[in-house]
Amino acid sequence: VIAISIGAAAGACVFLEEIPLHDLSSLSTLPFEERAVFLLWAVRASCAAIVLVPLLPLLMTGKTVGMALAGARLVTMEEDPPSAARVVLRTLLAPVSIALGGGVPALLGRSTVHDRLSKTVVSDDD
Repeated sequence: VIAISIGAAAGACVFLEEIPLHDLSSLSTLPFEERAVFLLWAVRASCAAIVLVPLLPLLMTGKTVGMALAGARLVTMEEDPPSAARVVLRTLLAPVSIALGGGVPALLGRSTVHDRLSKTVVSDDD
């Protein structure tokens, strides 16, 4: 996620011509305004990566990479595959839920806050 964010921020800054390409080789020597622009793009790219990295595999397969390694999949409370809207809602809620301690129940074998709000569960892969 960090590499994606830095690369996306650098690419966006160069593409939008906010920072010349040769200036990106040494960010510490850039003027404050250009470093702030780069940081803003890095934050934007990080937020996008935090959402997109788990969202795309969930939408395509019903599993994140971690779920696949653990032999689990995302389903609705009725054990059906979740709709795209539920997957998107769960993915958008997850970072906030985890940051507020909502991921702790998963460590105890219970549903997380973002799973309860999106009416999904992580189930063993059959």
